[in-house]
Amino acid sequence: MERGKIVSGCEAEKHHPSCPCLACKHPRECNNCKTPLTVQHEIPKCIAREILEIPPREMGKDTTAVSIPCHNQEDKKVPFILAIMRQLKRREGMIPTREDVLTIRRMGMFRG
Repeated sequence: MERGKIVSGCEAEKHHPSCPCLACKHPRECNNCKTPLTVQHEIPKCIAREILEIPPREMGKDTTAVSIPCHNQEDKKVPFILAIMRQLKRREGMIPTREDVLTIRRMGMFRG
């Protein structure tokens, strides 16, 4: 999905208070909405690329369409977790698995 392409409204698990879809009075008419949505990757692209070394063609799997405020809230701590993973990889030789990263997502540790 491209940035700004409308799908069916924000699919975030937890909405940010300024998510425009919360205030929408026409949730079933999203095709007429001008609210830009962005792609939320289940495994953040920077972690997929740098830590897990997932090929670019596989990074597009497991995505949802979310509003920009919800995306910012859901991935607020990704840079901090990426820095920790870089250190562990560099110093300890520890590389998390795909399942480790998905567990971190489910636990809400990327969320701000």
